[in-house]
Amino acid sequence: MVLLNRKDWVEMFKMRAGLDEKTAEKVASAMEGGIKDGLSVVHRVNIPGVGQLHRRFRKGRQQYVGSVGRFCEVEDSYRYSFKASSGMKRVAEQADSGSRA
Repeated sequence: MVLLNRKDWVEMFKMRAGLDEKTAEKVASAMEGGIKDGLSVVHRVNIPGVGQLHRRFRKGRQQYVGSVGRFCEVEDSYRYSFKASSGMKRVAEQADSGSRA
């Protein structure tokens, strides 16, 4: 698994787009801000060629906890999920089949 953190995104923008450090930082900030704003307003962000990020609201409730033998309050929360685009799935399948050969 490869985990891309902010520093990795900046380096990728510098290398692939030929940007300087400051411009690559601005691009990473713009991308991050756009995703955050989209999730806070419409609860779904579509990133072409990559997939969709979803944010779903879950209402608070009571839940029985067996270890303490009583019901506990669970606060309202959000669940996040990601669904890869079909193009991204094909790329992953090709990479997977190449690694098995």
